[in-house]
Amino acid sequence: MLVYEVCVDVDPAIRAEYVAWLRGHVDEILALPGFLGADTFEVLDPAGEDGWFGLCVQYRLRDAAALDLYLRD
Repeated sequence: MLVYEVCVDVDPAIRAEYVAWLRGHVDEILALPGFLGADTFEVLDPAGEDGWFGLCVQYRLRDAAALDLYLRD
């Protein structure tokens, strides 16, 4: 198994909209071949500046070939 991590900093003005969009996006990604699951975390340290907040999604994939296919296509 392989973990592919995506971390972003989000403007607090769009927090609710972004989190709602992210839920659907993660579901779309999990429907792709080789993706086994995902966990989403709020990043607490380091704290964001000016109210920005961090999110990190860790996708679990079957293997490196599945990640290569995703990144290629």
